[in-house]
Amino acid sequence: MKSKHYFISAVLLFSVLLCMLPGCGRNMRPAGDDPVFTNSSDYECEIDIKPIVFKKFGQHIYYPEGKFFAEEKYPGQNDAIRECFEIKDSEEKANIYVYDYIVNGRDGRLTSIQLYGREYVNGIIIEDKPYYAQDVKEVKHFTRMFGMKRQHVPVRSMAIDPETVLPKVAELASQNRGSMLMDRGNTIYGTYLLKYIDTKDYLYYEFTLNCYSTIKVNARTGEIDEAIFDNGASEFVEAA
Repeated sequence: MKSKHYFISAVLLFSVLLCMLPGCGRNMRPAGDDPVFTNSSDYECEIDIKPIVFKKFGQHIYYPEGKFFAEEKYPGQNDAIRECFEIKDSEEKANIYVYDYIVNGRDGRLTSIQLYGREYVNGIIIEDKPYYAQDVKEVKHFTRMFGMKRQHVPVRSMAIDPETVLPKVAELASQNRGSMLMDRGNTIYGTYLLKYIDTKDYLYYEFTLNCYSTIKVNARTGEIDEAIFDNGASEFVEAA
């Protein structure tokens, strides 16, 4: 009977030691088994990743909600941007996603505006087709920065549902949170866009997480092609 008792005790001890090995716990998943994205409790961090919502101006201009027409650096800035949009839209032929702008001023007064965009086709941002515009009233359209014509016509139906890749992105980001800016406690937050590189016929989702980190996912296969984790701290090397 004693030998049987010792055998049972040894088995129990082995089980306890096994669970103490690194990686044992509810976040452990078999290799190659994608996690199920049910809620944030499946990960070591809270997850808040959303698509960027687009707004439309006129017939050809799209821009990210919340990016424009917010706090003004100069008086009348928002009205000036709207006027610039209206002028450039009036004779534009291509659809343009305006993702950023720069305003310049002097003595507290707005002096110029520059708009930066990409061609926008079938709900997809063409990353290697950049456009630029200044608030010059005589030029009533955007200027294409590169002269090459588009080689392909991507369609949104070519892309898999982003919900199917969110679990993989959330899992990878959670595992690398030590290299990210964690300015919202234990939350990994961010947005994503569907983009395309025409010269490479490459369709992908670009996730921007916690301001400085990015993950690119092949929108046809769902595979992660690139992941850069950064906390935004500048590297400073002290002189000897």
